[in-house]
Formats: sequence, C-alpha cells, structure tokens
Amino acid sequence: MLLKGMRVDSIIISLDDIFNHDDLGLLADVKPIAPKADENAMVLQTFKEVESFFRRHGRLPNNDGNLDEKILDRKWQALLNNKQHCETLRQYDTLNLLRPSEKTECCKAENVVTLEDIFNNDDLNLLDVGNTDIFRMEHIPQRAANGSPYEDENNAVRKPCTDFWRFEAWFKQIHHMLKHGEAHFERLKTETFLQPGDVFLLHGALCYVADFAETEDRKSTRGNRRLRVIYENGTESNILTRSLARAVYKDGNGKKIMLSSAELLPDILTANSPQDLVTGQLYVVRLLQPKPEFATYRNLYKIGFTTGTVEARIADAENDTAFLESKVVPVLSFECRNINPHTFERLLHAFFAAQRVNIRLIGKNGKIYIPHEWFDVELDVIEKAAEYIINGTINQYRMNNTTGKIVPKIIK
Repeated sequence: MLLKGMRVDSIIISLDDIFNHDDLGLLADVKPIAPKADENAMVLQTFKEVESFFRRHGRLPNNDGNLDEKILDRKWQALLNNKQHCETLRQYDTLNLLRPSEKTECCKAENVVTLEDIFNNDDLNLLDVGNTDIFRMEHIPQRAANGSPYEDENNAVRKPCTDFWRFEAWFKQIHHMLKHGEAHFERLKTETFLQPGDVFLLHGALCYVADFAETEDRKSTRGNRRLRVIYENGTESNILTRSLARAVYKDGNGKKIMLSSAELLPDILTANSPQDLVTGQLYVVRLLQPKPEFATYRNLYKIGFTTGTVEARIADAENDTAFLESKVVPVLSFECRNINPHTFERLLHAFFAAQRVNIRLIGKNGKIYIPHEWFDVELDVIEKAAEYIINGTINQYRMNNTTGKIVPKIIK
C-alpha cells in the first residue's frame, strides 16, 4: 500500500526523508514537546538546596546520609548528568560545585544492579515525575530556621555566641568546682528530657542549656522544643531537646555535671532576673612602692577587669607585665551586673585615652614591653567616669586634658 501523493521512487531511510516528502502537509503541525514552564526554576531550586547544604556541612550530599540527604543527592546527580542544566546554572555557581565529579565521568555502560543506577543514568529524563507541585508542603512548618527542608534536626545551626561574656566566668567556675570535688560527672542512663540550667560534657567540652529558643514555634512536638545551648568554645546552637539528650547519651564520654550542693550553683544557673547576673569586676590598682621611671606621673593607676576575683588577678603581679612586674594594691572595684565587662573597660580606656601612660619598659626577661592599661588620672575622676558609663550619660561629658577633670560637652 502506497501513501497518496508520495513519490514511489523515493528511498526513505530516515525521519528527515519522511518530513521532507510530506507533500500533503500531514506532519506540518508536529512540534517538539514544549519544556515545562517552571523547569528552569525547579532546576535552580535544586541547585540552591545543594548550595545551602554545602555551606552548612562543607560537603556535597551523598547516598550515605539520612533519607533527605539521599533524595537531594539523587536529584543532584541527575542535574549533573544534564549538560544543558549545568550550562544554565554555571552563572550561579559561585562555589564551583559544577566541576566534573567521579560520578559524572564514570562509564555509562557500567552494569545496572540497583534502582539507584537506573535513576542516575536517566539521561533522557524518561523517569521525570513532571509537575511536583503536589510534593510542596506549603502549609507545613519548616523544620529548619532557614526554611530548607534538608536541615536535619540533629544538625542544629552553630553560630558565634554574641553575649558569651555572660557565660565565660561560669564555665571557669564549673571547671574549678570539678577540680576541687564540688561537682562530679554522672553518666546518663537514658535519653531523658533536658531543661534550662543543665550542664553537660559533650565531645570533650562543656555545654550549658541557657534557655528555650525564643523564636521557636513548634506546636506539635510533644515537648521536643529547641534549646539555646552555649558551648565553652564561644559558640551556641538551637538544638532540639531530644537531639541534645541523644547526643550526650550516645557520646562515649558524654556526662551530666552534678553539683554536691545547690548552694554551689554559679549565679547564672540560679538567677531570677538580669540584675542577679554578675559578669565580672572592673578594678583600679596602684603601685605599692613608687618606681623611679614613673616619678613624673602624679596619679598612676591601672584600670582593668577580671571575671574572677581581684585578689586572684593580682596574686602574681610581680611576674606580670600588665602590673609592671610590681606589687600593687587595689583601690577601687566595680561589680559588673548584666553588662559586658570588656565593653565597660574599653569605654573607660577610650575616655581616658589622652591620660594613658606612653612608656617603653624592659621586663625581667630582657624583652621590651609597653603597658596599655595604666593612666595618669585622679581616682575620683575614674570613679565619676564609671558612674556616667553605668547610667548611660558618658556621651554628655569629655575630659579636660588641661585640668584633668571631667566637664560637660558644649552643645552648639
């Protein structure tokens, strides 16, 4: 049977021959399948998810992780196997994630032994699920703070603790209590629930449960709320209650810190209000015996701070260049409550910048050093400046470098 209108003497050996001899226009309306409108957006979304995973974990997803990571790895490998998608995403690849990998360079003719092999070698997208809108859980709360569905709940976000100065002293105090038998370690027997105030040894370092995370909104977690956990290395995380308990329980050396008496609890564990939190002491000391090289300074004082006691800080003053390797006597101290003692000290140093002693000395070890915390200023002036810092009015005053007194700023 011959098609009407088609030359009989034509030899058809390819699809092009069929289209070229379509004299009746029967195939005129045949067009390639139009790509899905949101295909590029879906590819870019997958790339952003992989990029976010790489920033959090420092590696690409692989098939050895949890279920979410396995799914992301499968999507990533499919993307890498599509040259068109790779070229489209090249302009967004600031982390050089699209570089050739071992998986993309391997031979395509390798034996298929698992379903994963089939999905990874689907170059023609024959297994593409098409529209994935039904899988988008728009009305379900995201598990991760950054909105990524691949933020595993066990891998809470670690970040620097901006108010670590509030906790630093108590980590030192807990170490002191452990050393002197006022506290001991106790192994967790079960994955128990934790609460603010608990202190643990996790992966060889102390961590303190400060509070429940304020921004966490988990209405159906049955008590598995996120915690604000402070680590003694100056970082914090928003790990889940059960995740922290599980981590301590599974850690071979993980333990809970138990105190011999509730009275030994650091202030931070028993404080009922911010006013109860003692964060350190600002101190002022003078030399016990005058030194000839400082004869020209009439009012020589050192202004410093400590998270411990002033007595402990100056105990080894004769061997400390910060104290000019001399015996000193404390003349003034301020207990810092709910304030960063580092900031308190820096403000005083900045206010008395013109009164700072500028001298080069030779230490007992023969090396030259320059003291930075000694000032030629009257004691009552130091006390008044500290008072202005505490009540927040220090910006209304300045030092008169001629008289050495504090005077109000002239507002023009």
